[in-house]
Amino acid sequence: MNKKPGNSYGSVSAGLILSGVLGLAGNSYGTEEALALDRFELKIVEYTAGGNEILAGNFSGAIGKIQSSLSLDSKYEKNTNLCAAYTAQKAFANAEAHCQTALRLSRTAQTTQMTNSRYMSTRSRQAMALNNFGVWHALQGNTEEASEYFEAANNKSRRISTTTQRNINALEQRLSSKVMAA
Repeated sequence: MNKKPGNSYGSVSAGLILSGVLGLAGNSYGTEEALALDRFELKIVEYTAGGNEILAGNFSGAIGKIQSSLSLDSKYEKNTNLCAAYTAQKAFANAEAHCQTALRLSRTAQTTQMTNSRYMSTRSRQAMALNNFGVWHALQGNTEEASEYFEAANNKSRRISTTTQRNINALEQRLSSKVMAA
C-alpha cells in the first residue's frame, strides 16, 4: 500500500542521476554527486555501504554490499540506498518497501558518525525519501503521485529543492511530450 506524502508514514535510459549527500560538520550543504535515470534524480547517502557502487552504476553490487554489510550505517541510510539502487534497476517491487521504510525512518533517524562528523537535518532526510519515492512513482508512470511526492520534497528542504525542482521539470516535460504525441 502506497503512503501519501503528508501521511505520518510515509527514486537506465537517457540517464539516471543519483545524487550523493553527505553533510560535513560546519558545512550544511555537504557534497553532492549525480548519476541520471530517465532524467529523474535519486538521492543517496554517498559515504555508506554501497554508496560508491551506486554512483558507479553497479546497482547489484551495491545491493549485495548493503545487505551483507556489518557497517554502523543507520537503517535510514541503508534503506535510502536500497530504495535508490532497486529503483535504478527498475525493480520496483523490491524498491517499494525500502522507499517506504526510508520515508518512515527519515523522521527520527540519525546519520552515522565517522571520522568527520556528518549531519543531515530531519527535513533533508525527509526530502530525500520523498524525492526518491517520487522517482519510484514517475518511472512507473504514476505522474500524479510522483508530482505529489516531488512537491512535498521541494517544500521540505532547500538543500534538496534543486534536485526536486529538476524532477518536477522532467515530469512536466514527460507529460507535455505525451500530450503532444496524442
